[in-house]
Amino acid sequence: MINKKLLLIIFLALAIRFSIFPFVAPHKERMFTMLDSYEYDGMAMSLVENGRFYQSEPAFYFPSQYRVPVFEIRTPTDAFRAPVYPLFLAGIYSVFGHKPNVAIIFQLILSSLTCILVYYIGEVFIRRGVGFIAGLLLALDFPTAIYGNLIMTDMLFTFLFLASIYFILKFFREGKRRHLIYSAILLGVSALCRQVIIYFVFVMVLSFIVVYRRNLMKALLNYCIYILIFLAAISPWTIRNYIVYDNFSFSISQGSNLLFYNAAYLEAYERGGYEHLDAVRKEMQEETDKMFTEKGISAPFEKAKIYQELAVERILSAPALYTKIHLIGALKIFATPTFLLPERIFGASLDESIAMAKGKSLLTESFFKAAGDLGRYFIQNWKLLLYLPFLLLYLLFIYFLAGYGLCKTRKEKNLAAVFFLFLLIIVYNALIVGQHGAARFRIPLMPYIDLIAAYGLFQLILLGKRKRRKAVDRNE
Repeated sequence: MINKKLLLIIFLALAIRFSIFPFVAPHKERMFTMLDSYEYDGMAMSLVENGRFYQSEPAFYFPSQYRVPVFEIRTPTDAFRAPVYPLFLAGIYSVFGHKPNVAIIFQLILSSLTCILVYYIGEVFIRRGVGFIAGLLLALDFPTAIYGNLIMTDMLFTFLFLASIYFILKFFREGKRRHLIYSAILLGVSALCRQVIIYFVFVMVLSFIVVYRRNLMKALLNYCIYILIFLAAISPWTIRNYIVYDNFSFSISQGSNLLFYNAAYLEAYERGGYEHLDAVRKEMQEETDKMFTEKGISAPFEKAKIYQELAVERILSAPALYTKIHLIGALKIFATPTFLLPERIFGASLDESIAMAKGKSLLTESFFKAAGDLGRYFIQNWKLLLYLPFLLLYLLFIYFLAGYGLCKTRKEKNLAAVFFLFLLIIVYNALIVGQHGAARFRIPLMPYIDLIAAYGLFQLILLGKRKRRKAVDRNE
């Protein structure tokens, strides 16, 4: 029998995502909005043309504006980036040629399949009817549709990670070991798609404790199996790094990100605001380059280790201020609509100084100046006001429903483990990103936010039905 609800979700998801496609596909600068896009594309092309990830700076793949200064701390790119998304692109390019727009089509299909996964998680593990609402909410999520139209990891990562969560929930309910294995493997593949999730496997011990709180030995046994399979799943890449770079580490990104983003934000804030960030990064790069030259250090993983040590030292010099900046950044993930991408996709002019003030206003002491810049920006680009207010209202609506849903779960003890896992995912991702906070990092969290919000809406619908029933009974 045809599932009409599922068909509706698929239709809406595809329709909304592909409605943006014509605005993006003809323009490479819109598909490649971020530096990350060029890096992933460059790795994919190297795989197609040379049959390997490159081990040197592929300058010919990158526009000149991206080569300095940030570019230099992210090379060699195959030591900085995870391999799964470049492999995904390379598979498409090897069949269709170097056509990023075709890759985006596959991403939009994956994004629509994610809505189906959300539907099944809601229907199976929460309550009948919740999955349909959650699937609709994700299908209608405009920021998700926008990011799906970019050469970025978001859609592939969201699908892989959600599939991992689906199987771990299935294991918690049915106890079949194969579901535990599937989940651990998919979590490993997710980490190989986006490194930010690599430490989540350690946080997952809390979910095992909650589910098996009456049998902690069983929790420990299953968790040990889970983490061992996860480590086995990521081991091919760490072995590859050892062969190529003589280091078993997963990536150099942690060290460079900590110094040139986390510590740099802190330094820029202390100097007066985000407008000092580029100068801070340049100084940090010059100082570390000088150190590497003096000590004869050239290995990328050795550099990354020093970056991390310097970053930790800088952060610990002002822990309270750093915590404030970090938490503000985490909150910005949920508060930022879709900056800066819609400006580029829909053709509004993008002045970098205004964009910085607008996007990072909470990290500057001159809040009123940032607000003035924001006001002038919208006067010049009034078209953005045709959709941004509605988008903000939509986000507020979702968050209200999610809050109500969490309140109602207090009476549903059988759902405690499910919603605890969802909250664990949301909090982990928000805190790990920290001051990097931007709308993009909310995208992989929307399936879980929408599932909680769907439960809240479902409860409101039940409440309305009960009130109508009572009104009818009183009239009779």
